[in-house]
Amino acid sequence: MLSSLLLRTPCADALPGVWHCPQCVKKKLLFGVHSVSDGVESIWDVREVEVSNGGRQRQYLVKYHGLAHIHNHWVPEKQLLLENPCLVSSFRETDQIVRWTAEWTVPDRLLGKRPIKDKVYIASSAVISVCNFEWLVKWRGLSYDHATWELDNASFLSSSLGQNLMRNYEIRHRKAKQQVNQGDKGSISQLSELPVSGSHVNDNVLKNVNKLRECLFKCQNAVVFDDQERAMTVTSFIESMNESARPFLIVTASGSLSQWEAEFAQLVPSVDVVVYNGNKDTRKGLEHQNFMKKEDLDILGSIRWEAIVIDECQQSWISDDLEQIKMLNTKLRIVLVSCQIKDQTSEYLKILSLLESNGDFDKLRGYRFETNDNLCKLKDRLSRFIAYGSTSQVSKFLEYWVPVQISNYQLEQYCATLLSNSIPLRSCSRNHPVRALHDILLTVRKCCDHPYLLDPSVQERLFAEQRPAAELLDIGIEASGKLKLLDTMLTEIKTRGLRVLYTFSGSGGASTGDILDDFLRQRFGQHTYERIDAGVILSKKQAAVNRFNKKETGQFVFLLDNRACSSVIKLSSLDIVVIYDSGWNPANDLRALQKISIDSKVEQIKVFRLYSSFTVEERALLLAKKNLHLDNNSENFSWATSNSLLSWGALHLFNKLEEYHADSNSTSALNFSSEHLLLNEVTKEFQAILSESREDTDSNAVISKVKLGVGSYSSDIPLIGEAQIQLKDGEEPHVFWKNLLDGKLRSGSI
Repeated sequence: MLSSLLLRTPCADALPGVWHCPQCVKKKLLFGVHSVSDGVESIWDVREVEVSNGGRQRQYLVKYHGLAHIHNHWVPEKQLLLENPCLVSSFRETDQIVRWTAEWTVPDRLLGKRPIKDKVYIASSAVISVCNFEWLVKWRGLSYDHATWELDNASFLSSSLGQNLMRNYEIRHRKAKQQVNQGDKGSISQLSELPVSGSHVNDNVLKNVNKLRECLFKCQNAVVFDDQERAMTVTSFIESMNESARPFLIVTASGSLSQWEAEFAQLVPSVDVVVYNGNKDTRKGLEHQNFMKKEDLDILGSIRWEAIVIDECQQSWISDDLEQIKMLNTKLRIVLVSCQIKDQTSEYLKILSLLESNGDFDKLRGYRFETNDNLCKLKDRLSRFIAYGSTSQVSKFLEYWVPVQISNYQLEQYCATLLSNSIPLRSCSRNHPVRALHDILLTVRKCCDHPYLLDPSVQERLFAEQRPAAELLDIGIEASGKLKLLDTMLTEIKTRGLRVLYTFSGSGGASTGDILDDFLRQRFGQHTYERIDAGVILSKKQAAVNRFNKKETGQFVFLLDNRACSSVIKLSSLDIVVIYDSGWNPANDLRALQKISIDSKVEQIKVFRLYSSFTVEERALLLAKKNLHLDNNSENFSWATSNSLLSWGALHLFNKLEEYHADSNSTSALNFSSEHLLLNEVTKEFQAILSESREDTDSNAVISKVKLGVGSYSSDIPLIGEAQIQLKDGEEPHVFWKNLLDGKLRSGSI
């Protein structure tokens, strides 16, 4: 699906959000924002707290109709049962886990501003203030349809962050009013440095930015071959063109939108970015505030763009939109290529169709037949448009998918999660309240990494029992299939004198990084590794990198939150990369790795991606093999996609759970086999791959060597579940879940 980032776009007066009449705004000013709400909309969390009489009180975190999450309140259960008993009952029935995140209370961008007609003076004990405006606020981590109008005297807008957002809004609107002198193109000078504060760009990026600026000045379309620094180059190029009043457009797949948005926020936060994506109502709201026209590509066609960047041009979605993209009005089209082009005339013609004028491209249509002569001529034609890079570039990563069997404890957790959420799973409705399927997906993914992420109280109870540290470590390792394999892999890596980068997904609360950190410290020692999380200041990042690059320190593991990947991180003498918890779109993990600089004595660095077989992790990889790209944010998954992920392997896992319970009172060989057979096979193959003695064509192998091609992954070896699971065509999800879970509910087996 085509999606876009829109940069420096003009804004119209009509804006989305819940509008209030002047009297309601006055009421909001005098009596608070909750006075204009229609009451409680949803429940997001539950807790028990001590009250003044010494007892305990159950409270719910509630969101109110028409109000942002920053106005959520903790409400006593007794009060909420009187106000909205149905909401409490629904929350209990679905057994919702904690899914609220504090970042939803952080303003991300100001979309609009409107004056308050009747001034209302608000007196406090210290000052008398007046509220002049309301601001339309987009909240961090939430889409545009969650934007709300907020009073300018709100504390979060009075903060330094809020004041900075206001300044950025005014700057954007001043730029939007600038008129471009159409008759004088002027000239573009060579930059000696980039105006990108805080981003440590190298000379290569500066050189490439100047090449793109030259292409823009000449109105000459360009193709870029870059699998490592393309995001930094493009963002720096756009920032360097701040004298331009026309907007820039980046066209990309929906699964890459959040990554591009994060790149701009991190590298060039001063650039105004609008993400044009989402459902029809959300897009319509964006039209009103940015385009003032119809919808989708018709809207984009009404704007004269300074430059259009087409990302991931080799993916299949681009074929459906080629003609529409070519109709957009722009001075320059930049085509980004991040992997090697297939030696097919159709692939070269697809890229050239975005670069050539219509008349010149018509002359190339005769080269569509697959002959070596035609292919050579098309390659020569494409070479004329190359701004930098080479068509012969090969990915610096060689990727393997490594299966892991979840532990018996994880097996119980995974199945219990599905069983406890049987109501939304068995529902025929595609509009079940409070994004129940999204919450289940997050829960089972945590379970795949380590059970402590889902239930920290287990580890707390073990600490309370004052067990020896060595025993606690062993219990923690045995509890997770991934950590058990990691223990074996790291022992082998250390023995061989190799150095490894481990990436993980950071999150709030108990995180995978904390568990890996604790494991490494206890198993190998606190001075054997470095760790960088997202949000770490630059000086600490650089210090950690410098320590790791000094081989005499004896460090052989670098732990890296994948959100912290950036060009600042330059690792030397790295041999292996391990992706501990794969993202929903595996290609995005590689893109994150491409941001960092790695010096290695090998041409291609081996990347081992761990995945839990027969789980949502395995299904996500299978979808990637089928060229079906998931969004990074599971909130954007459709009802059908969520069910496809959750149902994968569920029957197999419940059957394994029954086997485990049947053998729980014995120490049978079957139980040993279930726990250790796959681990032993994976360990042997891992050792063979490190020694480069494994045959990649071995049909009995369990580790899959994969290749990221034009938009999709390919592999000669099927994944573990792929070879065993047969999907029933046409079976409705609610029927599948009813057949699977009904018997389990009646027996109460979990």
